[in-house]
Amino acid sequence: MTARVLHFPQDEPLPVATAPLADRLADALREAWFERIIDQLLSAEAGERNPHWRTDIRQARIIVALCRAGNPDPLVSSSYEMYGVHPDLVFVAITAIRKAKLGNEYSDFYDENGNLIPQRLNIPDYDPTLDRKPRRRRPVAPTVWPQVRRLAPFRLIVSREEVKDGRTVYYKERLQCGHVYVEFIYGDLTSTRRRCRECLATKKIP
Repeated sequence: MTARVLHFPQDEPLPVATAPLADRLADALREAWFERIIDQLLSAEAGERNPHWRTDIRQARIIVALCRAGNPDPLVSSSYEMYGVHPDLVFVAITAIRKAKLGNEYSDFYDENGNLIPQRLNIPDYDPTLDRKPRRRRPVAPTVWPQVRRLAPFRLIVSREEVKDGRTVYYKERLQCGHVYVEFIYGDLTSTRRRCRECLATKKIP
């Protein structure tokens, strides 16, 4: 008696579609960068006190998310999502809203280009956008702003009121003499007195 080996037909295994290792690493690296950038923008948005700058950071975060999703034009899509208009018309829409609210007083606050007139804010003699870092004070020559630095008398601060005007956030401080001093958010808000220019102009110096 002889034994026979039986052979059964078997289907050929289907090929498994796998992406090359380099492509998979590139995709993983891209996702990691997207996560890192979005986390940084979320932290910046949460820590920003100016509402208008916080809105700009939020739009940047939306743009990154649209890029991640493969949107062909993320800037335009984010502008329509946030403001309802094309990016080229955002400032036009903001100017139209300002004119509708202010009416005839618009020219008292904004110039013909839509920029805020700085004289309306009594801007101090330093740049409020710079971080106030501890540094050695340099002596100021008496010829530089003599009426502010050398001659204007000190007055105690009685009250302080926060004011939000468009993209600008500042404080109105009522002085002991009754005049108003303007200080920005990056200024020295711990001070208890200010030099009053109006007292100097009216010669009300004790």
